Amino acid sequence: MLGEQQSHNTKNELIEIYMLRNRLEELYKQSGPTSSTYIDLSIQLKVIENNFIEDQINRMFK
Repeated sequence: MLGEQQSHNTKNELIEIYMLRNRLEELYKQSGPTSSTYIDLSIQLKVIENNFIEDQINRMFK
């Protein structure tokens, strides 16, 4: 059950990353990389990606 929950969480996290990347790409096309919205979303995506990678590494070595 716990493994199933972790798998579900991983899938949701990956979906969130995918959606943020797509949104970031659209913002880049619309307003360029210097808009405050683009910068904010870019930082948010980087934090989420880093947290995801950290979680995966921690799971691997537990």
